[in-house]
Amino acid sequence: MSSEFVAQSHTRSDTSSTFRFVWSQIRRYPLVIGGLIFGAFSNAALASLMPYLIGEAFNAVNQPTPVRRSTPSTSPRRTWPACSG
Repeated sequence: MSSEFVAQSHTRSDTSSTFRFVWSQIRRYPLVIGGLIFGAFSNAALASLMPYLIGEAFNAVNQPTPVRRSTPSTSPRRTWPACSG
């Protein structure tokens, strides 16, 4: 009896222990493992960046602002051309 689907190649898995079986499956897809490690690192880096940025924004808002005094020599009076007459 012939089957509808036939595997072109058969890769043997090491079934002597659970760890060896999982490791033999993981070794087949190294890009997936690299993507998982990169994704986990990126997630941790960006998650730790948010509290830092929130703290910087909080410090920027709470800084005392210097009082500016405008004098006629430093800030000339501006008028609209239609209003001047």
